[in-house]
Amino acid sequence: MKKPILILLAAMAVLLNFCTRDSGKKGDTSPAEAATTYTELPPDPGFGLYIASYTSGVIPANGNIEISLTPEFAAQASKERPGNLFSFEPSIKGTAEWADDYTIIYKPAKALNPGTTYRGSLNLGRLGTVPEKLAELPVPFPNRTSRLQS
Repeated sequence: MKKPILILLAAMAVLLNFCTRDSGKKGDTSPAEAATTYTELPPDPGFGLYIASYTSGVIPANGNIEISLTPEFAAQASKERPGNLFSFEPSIKGTAEWADDYTIIYKPAKALNPGTTYRGSLNLGRLGTVPEKLAELPVPFPNRTSRLQS
């Protein structure tokens, strides 16, 4: 009785694996890249003193990257035009601006490439005084959506 249940569970796992893959991105990635799974590591808990929330996970091709500061850090953060705060690999051209007293938004100049995993960082040291080990907030995110989405 246990063998049929195990076979059924194994078949469901294989089917689920194939159904959750992004089948609409022909030619965007190599087979090796397609087999790679995305794993986001949790940031250092010390960032919680400075960062309330940030964009992570899968975002739309035309999405923005948002970082919300804690009220305490935002109160002492430099509110000048936020230049050179963000860096991305692969490179994303765009502009950073304050959305409100707590939130910085990075707006890409053009849609992100579907199927590409971007790795970015926010230079917290440019906003205010932070420990050296927390000077750069890592902001990794895969972009697995279609350019056609709005």
